[in-house]
Amino acid sequence: MKKTLISIASLALALPGVALAAPGDMQRHQSGAGTLDADGFTSVRTVTGGMTFEMPCKFNELSFADAPNSDGKSPYAKAATIVVCVEPEKLEGWALVLRAGYDTGAAGADYFFDKQMADDTKIGKVDRIKHKGDRAFISLVKDAAMCKWKLAVRRGADLVTINYFARADDCSTTKAKALRIFNSLAFVG
Repeated sequence: MKKTLISIASLALALPGVALAAPGDMQRHQSGAGTLDADGFTSVRTVTGGMTFEMPCKFNELSFADAPNSDGKSPYAKAATIVVCVEPEKLEGWALVLRAGYDTGAAGADYFFDKQMADDTKIGKVDRIKHKGDRAFISLVKDAAMCKWKLAVRRGADLVTINYFARADDCSTTKAKALRIFNSLAFVG
């Protein structure tokens, strides 16, 4: 799982900024952005996702819109805003934020929310919560190498997930950092 997420982060670094992109093309909006405070956090205001939150790193923001549905049968991410730490492989803890809209609208967001909650329940610990009135959950999934704290929020017709990754031996001590990120999430515009 970590290799996949590192690959997403690497992709974020490799993609050129594009002013006008074809449907489904990835666009870069912010690169190496943010000013770190004394705790190593920076404030994020997305260009495309209508969100503000804190990140434990400088970050890149990417998006895609109007991606074609390949099979027409299942919920498919039609648009997304992706915010990821710059060079996560060099960090003690790093974050990945995703706001996805689906071609099936709210039904797609419900499908993936429920699927992620069920998957995390099978292999970790899940607490159902409300996040500023929206249906949400916080989970902790860990293995021998790493732990992942996740906040998933069903917002309008979208699904927002914040993943915070740390070394497995840091799971208990990194909860405060994860909660700082999760609690800072707000929706704008």
